[in-house]
Amino acid sequence: MGLPIGFFIEGLVSFLLTIMIVLCCLLNRRIRLLRSDEQVLRSGIADLNRAFTQAEAAVSALRLTSQEARDTLMERMTQAEDLSALLNSRIREGDLLVKRIAAIARVTSFNSDRDSSYESSGRAANGRRA
Repeated sequence: MGLPIGFFIEGLVSFLLTIMIVLCCLLNRRIRLLRSDEQVLRSGIADLNRAFTQAEAAVSALRLTSQEARDTLMERMTQAEDLSALLNSRIREGDLLVKRIAAIARVTSFNSDRDSSYESSGRAANGRRA
């Protein structure tokens, strides 16, 4: 009876070894999948890194553009303020000039009226003398 028990034990060991080989193959396949997923993950991380670097460069360029736009706008605002002050000054000078011309016109008109009334009274007086 010793023979069938040894044979049975060796069959059981063979069966357990077969199960172990199958489990090792399954485990090996899962490890390969994990490694391939790791490569995909590394590739994704590298892509994210590149995208982050590009975004950082874009933000820097945007900051520079924004600074240039602000400087240009400030320069134009200063020019506009200077031009506005100049125009206001010229308008005031023009108003003064119009007032002077109006005053001259009034004086001239008054003198012209006085001269014409003087001349007409002078003619009348000359007409009486003649």
